[in-house]
Amino acid sequence: MYKRILVPLDGSAVAEEILSAVTFLANGLHARVQILSVIEEDVVAAIQNPLQGRFLEQTQSTATGVAEAYGKRVAAKLGLPAGQVDVTVKVSSVPETILREAERAPDTLLAMSTHGRSGLQRFVLGSVADKLLHATKAPLLLYRPSEKAPAKAASLMTTVIVPLDGSALAEKVLPDVVSLAQTLSLKVLLTRVTSLMTEYYAGEGFYAVPQSIVTDLEQEAIAYLNAKAADLKKMGCKDVAVQHMQGSAAAQVIDLAHATPDSFVAISTHGRSGIGRWVLGSVADRVIQQAGCPVLVIR
Repeated sequence: MYKRILVPLDGSAVAEEILSAVTFLANGLHARVQILSVIEEDVVAAIQNPLQGRFLEQTQSTATGVAEAYGKRVAAKLGLPAGQVDVTVKVSSVPETILREAERAPDTLLAMSTHGRSGLQRFVLGSVADKLLHATKAPLLLYRPSEKAPAKAASLMTTVIVPLDGSALAEKVLPDVVSLAQTLSLKVLLTRVTSLMTEYYAGEGFYAVPQSIVTDLEQEAIAYLNAKAADLKKMGCKDVAVQHMQGSAAAQVIDLAHATPDSFVAISTHGRSGIGRWVLGSVADRVIQQAGCPVLVIR
């Protein structure tokens, strides 16, 4: 299970929204927390140019001191034993540094909040969280606070929602789910969404999909969920429920997350990137953007 939780912070209130979830997990898993602040090299270089090297050293030293003091203040607010929290400050490129730190040690969970840019701005500019989502091999806990309402405190997580689609890829998240459920006494809610058009176009008109096909797909989905639930119970999960839904996979998972108090979502993803992802999107992307709760992503 996760022995180290890496928490990149940039000094913003948004970035700190992940901290309640981090405290909950660190307490339950007895994991060390590493607070990481990264000072961009370009920012320091831009400040020091007029006076060359000496000013660079002074500026870097000052910036590092400020970041270290900030990290220590945050560490104190976590309420964890002093020896359980480390503060690290580095001067380098932000996403690359976080990526290296996340993969430096095994059993590391990378946890961070995201501003959740969308649309063309996100495609052109990207974001640190977005880059990490599609680059890191480490498990990633992402949380996008709501823009319209106060963020839901994730100080208590009692239910993990696990979207499955019948594929081996989606099931890659289950070992992590089992470990978390056993250690933290979580309820596991397995869900599968049947997305089926009730009509299809052929030739010169629309034709109804036979009800027998709809029924067969529903029964297959429910049987699959029940089988996976039985597997998880054999592996030691005490509280496992299933829920079959119809419609858009992302929309149904998002609605379920909103309706389930003290929950988080655990999901696997291909980690698609570039033009294909911009055009097509993915269930994981939409869930991260709109679920309003932490989302554990296993890539």
